[in-house]
Amino acid sequence: MTDIGNTRGFGRRNVPLGGQKDGGRQIEFQVAQATKSGKTWKDWAFYAVVGFAIFNVIGLAALMLEDPEARAAREAKMIAEAKIEAQAAYERKIASEQAAEERRVAREKAEYEQNCGQKQVPLAFVMMQRPIRAQLKAPSTASFPYAPTVGQPIGKCRFRITSYVDAQNGFGAMIRTPWTGVIEYFPSDRTWRVHEARISG
Repeated sequence: MTDIGNTRGFGRRNVPLGGQKDGGRQIEFQVAQATKSGKTWKDWAFYAVVGFAIFNVIGLAALMLEDPEARAAREAKMIAEAKIEAQAAYERKIASEQAAEERRVAREKAEYEQNCGQKQVPLAFVMMQRPIRAQLKAPSTASFPYAPTVGQPIGKCRFRITSYVDAQNGFGAMIRTPWTGVIEYFPSDRTWRVHEARISG
């Protein structure tokens, strides 16, 4: 009968393989040393499962033994807290959306003022000079003032410009002629369109 020694001891065990010998010596197998506690991972897994089951049973028993009024009060409190949190989340969402909308409106207003507001009047005045110059008897002699007499946005990115031009008439004399015009700006492609260009006199 083969003696393998104490299976829970430490160190090495010499186990003969079927009692066979090789050159008068037994073939030895070295058994790995066990943990100091003598427990394997299967033992620890079993303990974990048992502990988890006991924890769940205790929790379930506590719920079953809980006073109905206390349980109802606890559930009512949980529902009230959930409603408060949901309301707070909704209000945060609304506030975020309102802030985003306000930023969008402010951005569009700034872009409109930049492209279609009073800041664009000087450029509208310059762009109106070409169609006015084309109506003069001597366009090459035309001289425009530094700024228009009146220049104002009239909506939809249109501008009404009122000014004058000094140029020679058909007899070669320099005369001052008032003029007015309406011009529109298109920010998408940065182009202008003249709607009205009228010289007085």
